[in-house]
Amino acid sequence: MSTSMRIVDHKEMDLSAALVVVGFPGLGLVGSIASNFLVSTLNLEKIASILSRDFPPMAVLRDGRVASPVRIHAAPMVCGVDGKCNQLAIVLSEVTPKAEVLYDLCEALLSWGLEKKVLEMVVLEGFSRPAGASDTLVYGAANSKESLERLKQLNVKPMGEGIISGLSGILSYLGEAMGLNVTCLLAETTKEYPDAKSAAKLLEILDPLVPQIRIDPKPLYQQAEVIEGHLKSTLKKHGEDMADIAERSRIMFG
Repeated sequence: MSTSMRIVDHKEMDLSAALVVVGFPGLGLVGSIASNFLVSTLNLEKIASILSRDFPPMAVLRDGRVASPVRIHAAPMVCGVDGKCNQLAIVLSEVTPKAEVLYDLCEALLSWGLEKKVLEMVVLEGFSRPAGASDTLVYGAANSKESLERLKQLNVKPMGEGIISGLSGILSYLGEAMGLNVTCLLAETTKEYPDAKSAAKLLEILDPLVPQIRIDPKPLYQQAEVIEGHLKSTLKKHGEDMADIAERSRIMFG
């Protein structure tokens, strides 16, 4: 594990058959909106914090208690298309890590996952919607034959040739090198504002993996507004905007 990143466990939990969903602020904030929705809706408990001197000097405040802006929540539950998953873990963040620390962050996450013997990781992210498009399409990227089969089970079309930068790209190729299956679900979105509709589309795709998800659009859109306020405040304090986030999460394919 990288020396610049530490994952500190707050509670011991058997994750030897876990599905790990990763959602960070990216284009349209769809990963953050979806992951926060999963944590709150499924009442997942915080089990670990990810710490780094390279993260912005801040803490998240929830109900009077402080927490790391990057953390892991989990709970025992049956999940996975075949029901072989016995735990669900969510890795979420209130900040956008700088490009120069993404490799260390991904390496730390993968090392943690291998140590815990998790089954697989699924990354939720957005990519730029083509001009004039109205429907929200979801594409996939895989780092193994097993991950390609997962996309097929979810009825998600794999991307063709192209480039995936940022956390999704690094987590995928490092996962291949380190021996952990990583599947990326990428929803079309906009870089101008948080996109609850695209986040909801990702949650619909996840439904076969997490049958406990029951999507009610109203609370999802309400939560999008709350997340938007938190993230806009954070980004403003650190001189970022949605365009900065978009630049870090460029996805191009053909």
